[in-house]
Amino acid sequence: MLTIHCLAHRLQLALIASSREVIHVHHFFTKLTYIVNIVGASCKHNEELKNAQAVEIEHMIAIDELVTRKRMNQIGTLQGASDTR
Repeated sequence: MLTIHCLAHRLQLALIASSREVIHVHHFFTKLTYIVNIVGASCKHNEELKNAQAVEIEHMIAIDELVTRKRMNQIGTLQGASDTR
């Protein structure tokens, strides 16, 4: 049976195949998987991660390492709804 995988799944399969070739990359993704599972399974750990990220962002803003402007990361904007007549 022939199956066609979506692009994200094909990318994941390629990443897994290549990471098995490089031991350091394989260990990194193995540890990353454990971290994601631990944080995702625990509301307390998830909240602690969010708080740590908020503190890090505040620190980056304080030392002007992070530029904050509205719509800075947007690629484009959608046109507003208009009348058809």
